[in-house]
Amino acid sequence: MEAEFIARMQAEQRELERKLKAVRDLLAAYGAEPAAEPNATIVETSVVEIASANAVAEKKPAASPRPKVGMDGFGDYGRTIIAECMRAMLLTPQMPIKTRRLVEILESKNVGITGDNKINAVGALLSRSIDITSHGKAGWTVNDPHTALEIVGKYARPINEASAADAMDASETALHAQEEGDHRNEPSFLRVAGAATP
Repeated sequence: MEAEFIARMQAEQRELERKLKAVRDLLAAYGAEPAAEPNATIVETSVVEIASANAVAEKKPAASPRPKVGMDGFGDYGRTIIAECMRAMLLTPQMPIKTRRLVEILESKNVGITGDNKINAVGALLSRSIDITSHGKAGWTVNDPHTALEIVGKYARPINEASAADAMDASETALHAQEEGDHRNEPSFLRVAGAATP
């Protein structure tokens, strides 16, 4: 057993010496002199440095974020969540609206959210949508109210007729005011989404 341990340590020593030679060759290629000849202290330090360098090299690069997509880039589940969130954004005067609040609204409407962390699940879907803008911790807004209304009409779950009529009346009033240039009574989601106000 001791012979096996010694053999492994000797193999490790040879590997370290090979790496040290490679470092010295690299320094020489740049015209630099290597540090003092190895002694116990330098070898010990080199082992730590090499081990640290190997650990850094073994780390995987950070994954790039998934690209933003339109509604066709989501499945039925994702389209429903995004459309319901857009409905909430259009109907809630306090914009932007936080993810936590959107989850509360979805749950109150019995919209199922998958995953252990519902806030992260909803946030991940919203962040991939080209039709929604993130305002960091402040929350989310729709990019274009007209597009959002179309998406809500196409993908959101049906709501009772009285609520639908109220929602359409509020949206049409806001959009008419925007088209006429009257921004005084404009809902805040239009201002946050980038509409010009006098």
